[in-house]
Amino acid sequence: MLSAAVLGLLALRVHPLLVLAAAGLAAAGGIVLGAVDASTQGLPDKVLIPTLVAVAALLVAAGIVDHRPERLGSALAGAAAAFAG
Repeated sequence: MLSAAVLGLLALRVHPLLVLAAAGLAAAGGIVLGAVDASTQGLPDKVLIPTLVAVAALLVAAGIVDHRPERLGSALAGAAAAFAG
């Protein structure tokens, strides 16, 4: 039920389609990871890493399809800053 509500709200707010797909995948992965973490107190790499890679790939594809490659550079800079901190 939570998944349907979150994905429905994303569909109303997020555009273009590839960005929506990335946001939906991130939300669905987050819901799964939240449930697993609540019961096991840990995040499984078998879910976390493929979700991160797929979301990143979708966002890169969205930047390329949208003809805005400058956003890729700022996204990489933001990701590097987030992981460095």
